[in-house]
Amino acid sequence: MINYFILLLFKYVKMKLNNMNNIKEFRKKTGLKQIEFAKKLNFLQATYSNYENNARQPNVNDAIKIYELIKELGVDCQIDDVFPPSAKAA
Repeated sequence: MINYFILLLFKYVKMKLNNMNNIKEFRKKTGLKQIEFAKKLNFLQATYSNYENNARQPNVNDAIKIYELIKELGVDCQIDDVFPPSAKAA
């Protein structure tokens, strides 16, 4: 279990360098509207919207929550698909 979180933390650091994500694309695959997705995460819609529009990047805990909800809702993806690493960090 610790290895899983170390891997996620490493991917999160790479995502921060990239400063881009595909949250919106994967949220749409769940069939939920932005407000519905944000509520399932217990996020304010404004906070979630900022993440989705790359105005802000989620912290590691929020990134994990977003990824796990996408998976829970039946979308087949890897964390690198949702939060792609930058070419510089690879």
